[in-house]
Amino acid sequence: MGGSSSKKVTVGYRYYWDLFCGLGRGPIDSIVAITADKKIVLLCTENEATSSCYISINKPNLFGGEDTGGEGGIQGNLEIMMGEPNQIPSILLKSILKGLIPGFRGLVTTFYSGLISCYSASPKPWSYRVRRTTKGWDGDVWYTEKCLIVMRDETAEINGIDGEIESRYGPINTIIKQPNFISKNKEKTPEEEEAERKKREEEKRGNEKLMRYGMNFIITFAIYMQ
Repeated sequence: MGGSSSKKVTVGYRYYWDLFCGLGRGPIDSIVAITADKKIVLLCTENEATSSCYISINKPNLFGGEDTGGEGGIQGNLEIMMGEPNQIPSILLKSILKGLIPGFRGLVTTFYSGLISCYSASPKPWSYRVRRTTKGWDGDVWYTEKCLIVMRDETAEINGIDGEIESRYGPINTIIKQPNFISKNKEKTPEEEEAERKKREEEKRGNEKLMRYGMNFIITFAIYMQ
């Protein structure tokens, strides 16, 4: 018989890891974002990840998925532990470790279990962005009203940040309101233009006078030294 038969060919594997990460001293106010290879694994809203909790991450195509040239993505469960004084050992962590497991009180830790990549057994480096404003102080919080100062980071180089925000809140252009400001290019009256011209001339004369005084001082000092 000359019939042909097809066989399944293994072209790669999916890799599932358990990752236990220590972030630093706790507690903190919140975890703001998690990235891997400059791509967003988790982007939290203001009221998310502010205490110990479980979060499901479903981004199997984050690194290109299972298509040719892709490296899978992230898909699994993340446990966040803020390091509270009464924190008990993680049930997930106890399931893979033996012996006495500490509660890691006073430390911010995370435990992730799930898909980490495809085709490549090496996971992408994870980065965390956290916020600490009113939690974790040794004493009273100083100036609570001004503890949180939100700043924009133009150099973060996080791929997909605009798409992630728009998927939650809609087009960015409709979210960001233009601030009210007074234009410096508005038309001036002849009186205002004349006043500005005189001001510039006075500043120019003052600078020239200062320069002449400085040169005279240098010449006098040089003659004195001779």
